[in-house]
Amino acid sequence: MAGPSVDQLLIEVGKSEELVAVFQAVCDAEVDGAPKFMPDTCRTLARNVACRAYAPNVLELCHLINIADACTGRRGRFALFFWDSGPARPAAFRGYVRQAAGARDLAAFGLDVTGEGVTATYPDGQFTVTFGRMPYLSALLEFVLTAVGYGPIEEVARRMLTEGPTRASVSDGANAISRAVYDFLREHLPTAQNQRKFHRLTGFLKETLGGDFDTAMIDDSLVLEFWLAESPRPSDDGTDFRMFQTAFRSFVRLIQSVQVAHTQAEMRTARPIGSDREAGEVDPGSLLETVEGVDERDNPLRRLGETPAEAIKFLNKRELGDLELLFEIGAEALRLPVSVVRAEVFGRAQSRLSQALRRKVTEDELATLIDDPAELDYAARIERFDELSGHLERVRLASLHALVRAKRQEAVHAMVDLRPDLDFGPVAQALRSLQPAGDNIVALGGAAVVERFVNLLEDPERVGPEIAGLLADARKAFKGIARQGFDDQAVEDEEVADGYAAGIGLLDPIAKQLEAFTARLDRLSLPAGDWVNQYDSDRGIFSAQFRILYGGQIA
Repeated sequence: MAGPSVDQLLIEVGKSEELVAVFQAVCDAEVDGAPKFMPDTCRTLARNVACRAYAPNVLELCHLINIADACTGRRGRFALFFWDSGPARPAAFRGYVRQAAGARDLAAFGLDVTGEGVTATYPDGQFTVTFGRMPYLSALLEFVLTAVGYGPIEEVARRMLTEGPTRASVSDGANAISRAVYDFLREHLPTAQNQRKFHRLTGFLKETLGGDFDTAMIDDSLVLEFWLAESPRPSDDGTDFRMFQTAFRSFVRLIQSVQVAHTQAEMRTARPIGSDREAGEVDPGSLLETVEGVDERDNPLRRLGETPAEAIKFLNKRELGDLELLFEIGAEALRLPVSVVRAEVFGRAQSRLSQALRRKVTEDELATLIDDPAELDYAARIERFDELSGHLERVRLASLHALVRAKRQEAVHAMVDLRPDLDFGPVAQALRSLQPAGDNIVALGGAAVVERFVNLLEDPERVGPEIAGLLADARKAFKGIARQGFDDQAVEDEEVADGYAAGIGLLDPIAKQLEAFTARLDRLSLPAGDWVNQYDSDRGIFSAQFRILYGGQIA
């Protein structure tokens, strides 16, 4: 059976657990042991609410509340119409209305019952609600009552009905209910602007890839194609894709959102938790892993600026800026590596063009910037990534030296991360010689043994040539860095030592992610052959697009 579409997943993603519970309550509602609402009705309701397309429906609902109030024969008891009619089906509402028409003069309330529905005549106009729409409007009312509460809706209905309803009073009531729903959704749904961006993006993907597209089909050429097509289009609703980096980030967020939504959909239909797989139970370990994957999109680069790691300047402002986009994108950088490089080179160039326009440069200056916008070509930008890899290696080595000097147990983990194949045999022998007689077991995980291990590290004769060589490299790296925290006296400060202990655990994933990305760049098969030719090809494409976007903006 086919899985949910991207549109369905995007409707799901971002919903709070409270909003999900409200929808579930509507879906679970029963009358006389039967489901109150049909599944299609519930899906339509969820889609309209999640897409914030509910305002016209609320106006229609308010007209139905007026009709319902007259049909019950008791002012203010409009809710009876929606529940006493049984399961929400067109035939059930038709039967209820006809029964009401036989019991009282509905024409006195300005209502005209036809085979298709009920027309309400007001002093200032008419409005018709069909029987076919009543099941959906009933589900909408149930959603509103559950989300907002009965009291506010009853107050709106009282104001609308007491003086004799008019189209204007019904419209005022609908606006009040819509505002209440809006206030509720503001806390429980992504912003309308983000939704509009997603819809514009998915609309392009449907047109390009087909209605059943999957995010696995997104590649670098598609990102560029989207930007070329969409960037010149004006937008007054916050869905501007003028900047290449904006378009690229939107693709990444789309991919990440669909991944999260897939997981949420699986979690919401999860089987019982337990270890009996034959009974269809979900293993608790894998469940925890899934939850952590959804809840935590970790950015170790950002955490370097948090306490206690901030006590050490592992990376300066320029280095952080050169890595910022890569770590914001995360794992998706390996899926869209050319887009990362384009964003780093021509995305930054576009930012400079925007700044130049704000400075009101001359037409000649702008034309020069458009023709040759980039400060670095692709090869130079990739070389910068390689330089950063080398710097991270030096900083990690220097951090190891600081941890050894501070006699911190994190030094052991740093050594293993830096040199996974390191020979620890000599250290094990040295530790055995320090153990009490008769105790032949060296448990490297034990706190006391780790402490003795760290104490041995500054004795090159006892740790063996490999560890001694690593520590010599670490000492040399430490001496070669002149930044905050990188001096022997500073390491004696406990806060600085804590900073190294926290930072070493962040530097390792940063270095590995950067290494994985540069390796991906090395293995790429590029349309133009190599990075030099690819830059030349892309420069013509971006310059032509910049000319379209900015060429006419100088008076």
